[in-house]
Amino acid sequence: MFKYKIAFFILSAALILNSCHPSLIKKSKEKDNIDSVLFYQKEDIPDPFLDGLLSPPDHEVVQLKKTITPKVKPKKFKEIDGFRVQVFASVDSFNALSLLNKLKPLVKDSVYLIHEKNLFKIQAGDLPYRQQADSLRELIKQKGYPGAWTVQRKILIPIKESTPIKTAASSPTVNMKRTADLSEFYQIQVFATTSKQKAQSIVDQLSLRYDFPCEYRLQNQLYKVLLGRFATRAEAESVLKEIKALGFKDAWIVHQP
Repeated sequence: MFKYKIAFFILSAALILNSCHPSLIKKSKEKDNIDSVLFYQKEDIPDPFLDGLLSPPDHEVVQLKKTITPKVKPKKFKEIDGFRVQVFASVDSFNALSLLNKLKPLVKDSVYLIHEKNLFKIQAGDLPYRQQADSLRELIKQKGYPGAWTVQRKILIPIKESTPIKTAASSPTVNMKRTADLSEFYQIQVFATTSKQKAQSIVDQLSLRYDFPCEYRLQNQLYKVLLGRFATRAEAESVLKEIKALGFKDAWIVHQP
């Protein structure tokens, strides 16, 4: 009986030693998943703040710098002086929201809810010219809002429309340098008003759209807005069509001796 116990002990010891052989350990490791935490340790991105706290005082921490340039979206709109039609102004925000929803389907332009000086205002349009705003005002009045009125304020226009536009008069057929020194030339009288501020506003708006000289003159107590210096009447007439299409129906050509 004692012999059997000794034999069993020797056999067990041999099995244990054989299982601990380095070659067997290597084979077992090769079968393990390479992503196992026993063989692959995931490392976080260095954190200079935490590394500085956990490291000895004499340990130098190197901060990794990586600059990422953000994508800058191009601006789609530009803010200029212009006109809008104001339909509502009150401290009542609920009525303002209700009117906003009713007005949007009626106006083929932007409609805004603006909170200024403790008032909720409903304004429509982004119109660079007073005549356009007045036309929109009359349309809104016909839709059932007789109290609408025109206001002057900053408006938003697409940037592509704020750049000078190539017109028939700005084509090579019209040499502005040649006409600048003429003793006789043609101009387009765009508008006439008793308000100097209104005349200046129209001059500023036309200067954004055209490369032609634009000015106002005081004659007979009226401020007259004049555009261009054209050598021939035909050149002035080609621009006059565009001016009338912008809403200046009473614009006409004048001859400057």
